[in-house]
Amino acid sequence: CSLKICTMLSGKIFSSSARNSSRALFHGGSSLNTTLANVEVTANAPVDFKEALPFESIPGPSNWPVVKGIPWFYTMEGLGKERAQEVLFACFRKYGSIWKAPDLPFREGHTVALYKPESIREVFQHEGLYPERDFLNCVGVYRKLNPDIYKNDGVAIANGKSWADIRSKVQPVLMRVNEIEPYLKDIDSISLEFADNIKKTKNIQGMVEDFYTTVTRWTLEMAGMIALNTKLGCLDPDIESNSEAFKMINSAKNFQQGVIDLDFNVPLYKLFATAQWNAFVEAQRTIERIGLRYINVQRNKIEETDTADRSVMKSLLNKMGLDASESIVMLLDMMIAGIDTTGSTLTFNTYCLASHPEYQKKVYDEINTLFPDKNQPLALNKLRQMTYLKASIKEALRLFPIFDVISRRVKRDIVIEGYQIPKNTTCALAAGISGLLQENFDDPHSFIPERWVRGSPQQCEYPKYSYLPFGSGSRMCVGKNLAEIQLLAGTTRLLQNFHIEYDGPVPEKRFKMVNIPHGHLRFKFIERT
Repeated sequence: CSLKICTMLSGKIFSSSARNSSRALFHGGSSLNTTLANVEVTANAPVDFKEALPFESIPGPSNWPVVKGIPWFYTMEGLGKERAQEVLFACFRKYGSIWKAPDLPFREGHTVALYKPESIREVFQHEGLYPERDFLNCVGVYRKLNPDIYKNDGVAIANGKSWADIRSKVQPVLMRVNEIEPYLKDIDSISLEFADNIKKTKNIQGMVEDFYTTVTRWTLEMAGMIALNTKLGCLDPDIESNSEAFKMINSAKNFQQGVIDLDFNVPLYKLFATAQWNAFVEAQRTIERIGLRYINVQRNKIEETDTADRSVMKSLLNKMGLDASESIVMLLDMMIAGIDTTGSTLTFNTYCLASHPEYQKKVYDEINTLFPDKNQPLALNKLRQMTYLKASIKEALRLFPIFDVISRRVKRDIVIEGYQIPKNTTCALAAGISGLLQENFDDPHSFIPERWVRGSPQQCEYPKYSYLPFGSGSRMCVGKNLAEIQLLAGTTRLLQNFHIEYDGPVPEKRFKMVNIPHGHLRFKFIERT
């Protein structure tokens, strides 16, 4: 559920590599060795807003008469919307460390992209008591059209005092370790089921036909259990295409594609029901129909007996004072939130470990030290001692960021890199790109997890705002701790059961509201004896 409660919780515009010296980690021909030092910045930022260069002078793609930025959004530097990270790098090389996105008809406001850690820091320091972002606009429109289900926009989308009220009730349930620890038993059980699914579905060569889909089933199964104490059956090897679990997975994918189609185009759906809007609505309604059925069953258990097992829903209702209608929004978000966020991170980390067998062995040895009997239950205090596995996950998140940018709307006039940034401008904070730049990290495209290990000769100091996988400030990822536990447990159970190899190109990324792996992933799972 998680990194996207983290990440439904983290960014807009394009919200949208490993130490392997013989292979580049990005495709497309042009070098990504561009650094901030190569980019000319117009003068140091003056203190006085009136003395700064006007916002209109910020470089960026052209606004055409009448159609404004439609031509650019249609082509995205000739790369397309789904190659968001490459688009961000291309614009960085072309325009520099600050550039302005073109406007779109029928869309209010302006967006500016920022890459420098100090510029990102400046925005966070001025985000105010109620940080705002411009994120998932089409979801907000849909929810306002369906107030019978959505009594609020949800913690991912809401702004202002409404956001603060929801966040204050949700945060204690999802961010306190002592609240999360009781879910470890279920996370562990589902992670064992995940490993067993691979044993049953891999072919004689040890390869799984579609590993990433299996991972998304693992994340959805965890979401159902944690949110509602309900097994969805997603990891059944014989899952039927007409099953609710299968429909939920496909609808979540269609939902995410809908966000790309609607929010990165002229928002004609606000004027009339376009084909993309209708497909998006169909996906939403399928998620609602299935999700609400499970929610109502669990709610009845809670109301009738108060003996329902642990679940986020029970905590929200009984401990935090959310009424049933308020909790529904959060629970529906959780049902789809982690499918591609936690799932993508586990997949990319598995790739990093499989393509670096010497480090995979180091992590496996660490697991054996802490859990010598692979049949013993996982314990949170031991998971949190996994220095090398945690370092691997951190490095995978740097090399393969799930979100390339974090969105914040500035609440007052400020100056960034010598330019005026007027109040209500949306800032796309490209921390995911910043983490791949030479001046922030040595050898930035190599997998060096030791850079995160305290006391290691390779431990690095880095600008704080160049690495923000879970965001920053009061609006940082609400599911951070839960996501970390899921990733630690899932990877532990994989490595206890398999030595993993990888024989293929570096996984490409495609932006589907978050960055997900693209193409066939040639993992080989060799069972340990």
